[in-house]
Amino acid sequence: MEAGDSSDACPKCGRRRERWERACARCGLAVERWARFAAEAVESPLLSSLWAGVVDRWDDAAAHDRLLSAASDADALPQLARRYRVYLASHAGDAVAEKRLAQIATLVETAARMQASRPVSPRTSRALWLAGYAVAALLLAASLWLVFKLIARR
Repeated sequence: MEAGDSSDACPKCGRRRERWERACARCGLAVERWARFAAEAVESPLLSSLWAGVVDRWDDAAAHDRLLSAASDADALPQLARRYRVYLASHAGDAVAEKRLAQIATLVETAARMQASRPVSPRTSRALWLAGYAVAALLLAASLWLVFKLIARR
């Protein structure tokens, strides 16, 4: 991979990678999946037009909110986050872009938490807890019985 090669930038978040990295240090996308991700990441025309409107009225919070809502409805939050990161790279320290990136991260994290299922139901957890105590009690009883048998032999 050459230094100027476009494949040294993550297709998901735009971060440039070091030669030794096997995944993007920012978003975690494995390098081996970059080409497939880039091929699948087709941005909707609606998102593109809304983005153009937002750039024209950068300080209009309502425009950003409409864009965020449309991206969320279209499952395009990663593409929107990338646009904000690219904007932030050319406008370092922009408070609006930083705020919107944080908002997108919160939305994605919240959605992931909502979709995550509990590994064990509360009822199963309680049963396992009781089984653990029963095994511990049996081990204690067996240990005490063994100690009494040893003492009784003497």
